[in-house]
Amino acid sequence: MRGSVPQDYRWFGDEGSQLEGGFATLPPDDVRLVSAVFFVLFVVSTIAFFPRSSRRADRIVRSFRPRSFVTGPLWEAILFVVFLTPLAEALIPGWVYGGPLTFGFPLDSIAQGLGIVVWLAGGGLAILAQRRLGRFTRPEIEVVADHQLITSGPYRWIRHPLYTALLMMSVGVALFLLNGLLGVLFLVACGVAWRRAVAEEDLLASEGGFGATYRTYMERTGRFLPRLRSKAPNLETNGRAP
Repeated sequence: MRGSVPQDYRWFGDEGSQLEGGFATLPPDDVRLVSAVFFVLFVVSTIAFFPRSSRRADRIVRSFRPRSFVTGPLWEAILFVVFLTPLAEALIPGWVYGGPLTFGFPLDSIAQGLGIVVWLAGGGLAILAQRRLGRFTRPEIEVVADHQLITSGPYRWIRHPLYTALLMMSVGVALFLLNGLLGVLFLVACGVAWRRAVAEEDLLASEGGFGATYRTYMERTGRFLPRLRSKAPNLETNGRAP
C-alpha cells in the first residue's frame, strides 16, 4: 500500500518515516497498529460501559429542546467520522495517514505521541462521565420525568465532561494521524459542542428543568474545563428536578 501514497508524501526508512518536507513522523506500520488498538478500545468500552437502561422506550419526557441540523445530524456525523477514522487507517493504510492531507512540522512525532495520550485521556474521561450520568446519558436534549442533576465525579467541576472527552478524542486522533481534515473537523466539533451545551444549559436552568438549582450549579462549574476559581460546592451529590 505504500506505493499508493502520493509522490509528495513518500515514506522513507524502516526505523522511522519522513515527509519530503524533512519532518520525521511515526512509521506507518506503528500508526496502523495503534489505530487498530484505538478502535478496539472504543468498541469494547462502548459495549462495557455505555448504560443500556438509558434507551428505555417507556421514558416520560417532561421537557425538551428540538435538535437542529447542527446540534443533531452534524454532531452525529462528526462523531461517526472521528470514531471510524482509526478503523479506516487500520484497514486501508495510506488513506488517512501519509496522504495529501498529512501535514508535518518540527517535533511532529512528539505531537503524535501527545495525540495518543490525549485520546486515551479523553476515553477515560468519557467512561467516568458515562458511569456517573448512567441512564440519563441521552443523545437528545431533554429532561425526563425522574431526571436527576448529577454533580459528582467529573460533574463536580465540569458541566459537560462528555463533550470535553469527545473533543479530546477528536483532537487526539487529528494529532496522532497528522491529518489536516481531522484538524478542521475538530474545530467544527468545538463549535457544535458549544451550541449543544448552551441549549442543554438553557433547558436545565429553566422551570422545566432544575431552575435555580442548576443556575447555582453553573456559577461554580466550568462548561468544558474546570473554573480556575470556584465557590465551594453547596449542592447535594444528586439533585432532583422540581
